Amino acid sequence: MEISNRSDRAFPAAPQPFGLVVTHQNIGRELLSAVESIAGPQDNLQVLSNRDASFGTLCQQIQSLIPPDGNAIIMVDYFGGSAHLAARAICQSADRQVFVSGVNLPMLLSFVTKRNQLTFTELIEVIKADAIRGIR
Repeated sequence: MEISNRSDRAFPAAPQPFGLVVTHQNIGRELLSAVESIAGPQDNLQVLSNRDASFGTLCQQIQSLIPPDGNAIIMVDYFGGSAHLAARAICQSADRQVFVSGVNLPMLLSFVTKRNQLTFTELIEVIKADAIRGIR
């Protein structure tokens, strides 16, 4: 699991954080479906598949989905994969965006249930810990 190396910076207060799940094939869509079956419909949470997307196209698609004026967490499925590399490229040049690799159902449930209760910096650490705790 990787969290972007910029997670120690202070983030300004902002509205509800935006979440983007970027995965291979339809993994993200299925994870979102599971989350919504448990927690109900979700605003400010999108999924994106890397299917048939070049690196440049994937970067453009990620950038187009992220709101320009708020905090965003990009959750990707596989460390070192195309989604990870594209998210890392996007986050290196942005102050209010981070990425975390190793997305799983516990991470997403943590994100949707805690994003209105924690600061953005706290949320990043909590979703990472909850994702790890979900692995037994």
